[in-house]
Amino acid sequence: AASLQGTISILDSSFALNNATYGGGVYCTDMFTSILNCNFTFDSAVDGGGIYLDYGAYLYNITLINETAVHNGGAIYLNSSNTVLDPAVLAQLLANDKVGLIDSLIVNCTAGHDGGAGYVYGDYCVVKNVPMYNNRAGNDGGAGYVVGNNGVLVGGSFINNTAGHDGGAMLWEGVNGTVQNINVIGNKAVNRGGGMSLD
Repeated sequence: AASLQGTISILDSSFALNNATYGGGVYCTDMFTSILNCNFTFDSAVDGGGIYLDYGAYLYNITLINETAVHNGGAIYLNSSNTVLDPAVLAQLLANDKVGLIDSLIVNCTAGHDGGAGYVYGDYCVVKNVPMYNNRAGNDGGAGYVVGNNGVLVGGSFINNTAGHDGGAMLWEGVNGTVQNINVIGNKAVNRGGGMSLD
């Protein structure tokens, strides 16, 4: 198992027009969560308009469109800071692209505070080949807001995202991160980093 707490998988499903305080479409805590081949539309919550996960996760081939959060994570809210994985298991997951957000799409999602598309708190954040278009945050990170070290952002385009303060496409606070082969086009921030704000 990837986690001592256990695992759960959500496969080939659609979520629409759901509402909650945390995780309009899906809320999961204390276990490693895999969400594969799923669609989320017009879900809403205070945090995590579409998905709220309070542990490590693997999200593959998911589409989130028109999701809304009052506070953080218009589409996705992920707190992986409390994740306990065996180092060998983590290394294997990272090597095989079986952790993080992979080959997905986030469009037209909104957060009142931070992370219009996604809000991530925790190390080893992995985002690969995930276009993020037309997302908005009232404060920071029009598309993504990430606080954590050793993150990886590879592939994908960030287009026409907007932040009320910093990081039109993304605000990232952390060290030892990698950003590679992305397109950042037409994003806007009122203060710092129309494209990206890296602290």
